[in-house]
Amino acid sequence: IFPTKDLLPKSETNADSFVSKYPQYNGKGVTIGILDTGVDPGAIGLSTLPDGGRKLIHVADCTGSGDVGMNTTAQAVKDERGWIIEKGIFGKEIVLDGSLNLQPFPTTGTGAGGKKNDESSPESTDASGAHENATTDTPTSMPVRLAFKRAYELFPKKLTARLQKHYARKFEDEQHRHAVSIRSDLAAWKEKYEGSNEPTKEQLRQRDDIMAKLDVLEGKLPATDPLKEDPGPLYQIILFYDGKDYR
Repeated sequence: IFPTKDLLPKSETNADSFVSKYPQYNGKGVTIGILDTGVDPGAIGLSTLPDGGRKLIHVADCTGSGDVGMNTTAQAVKDERGWIIEKGIFGKEIVLDGSLNLQPFPTTGTGAGGKKNDESSPESTDASGAHENATTDTPTSMPVRLAFKRAYELFPKKLTARLQKHYARKFEDEQHRHAVSIRSDLAAWKEKYEGSNEPTKEQLRQRDDIMAKLDVLEGKLPATDPLKEDPGPLYQIILFYDGKDYR
């Protein structure tokens, strides 16, 4: 058993004796912020409090700040469910909390006739455009920007390596399960067609298709093949303006 109690020098710093003398001073109910050059959110001792509560409530990694291009534009439409983005970066519908205060992005220049253009919608000088809603009390359509970020670019290297090993094991187990089924299909094909009359082109195509699937499942691919890359978790980023700040 790993001696987790020795990870912190409580005895050497007399922290143990202090808590024994003043048990009420145990830090309960106190939230602290720590600035560090790097922390592993999955490290032992950072997951839960002694009473079972969550210990780590927020992590902000400021490395790479500003390296996500928010170039994809979209519209969030208000309905009874909330703010609806019909198609996000990954092609799926996104539902945002309806209480969010989405507003037009700040203007960045002027258009024809001295009218200001919104950065997300150059057509906003048209009174019939989407930003007509901004003048009403209940806007129904507002601009947003979309992007994505790989979690591996944010996580500490040790955490990324641990996750990659974990996902690799799960992936290999799943691939093996599928490979058993495909080998069964190949055996059935050989039993049916090998040793008999010359297989037809369609039957040979079926065999080649089965063998190609087996090659993929058994990892018979070049090391540079994209199918062998683990992209890791992907975070979808949604940028909007609330009339005061970017969110």
